[in-house]
Amino acid sequence: MNPIPNRIVIYTQDVSNMTGLSDKASRKLLRLVRQHYGKSKGSFVTIDEFATYTGIRQEIIHPFLI
Repeated sequence: MNPIPNRIVIYTQDVSNMTGLSDKASRKLLRLVRQHYGKSKGSFVTIDEFATYTGIRQEIIHPFLI
C-alpha cells in the first residue's frame, strides 16, 4: 500500500489558518499569487508558488495543510 503523497496545492482555508487572515483577505492573497505567475482565474496555486511569493518556507507551510 502506497502512502498518500503530500498535497501540492494551497487553498483559501489553508492560507487563513496559516496567516490568521480572513477568508476574503486569503482569497485576495491567492489572487495576487495567481496574477504574479500569470495564471488564469480559478487556477490552482502550488505550495511552492505560494512559498516563493510570500517568503514563507515550505517546511512551515506543510503542518498547516488540512
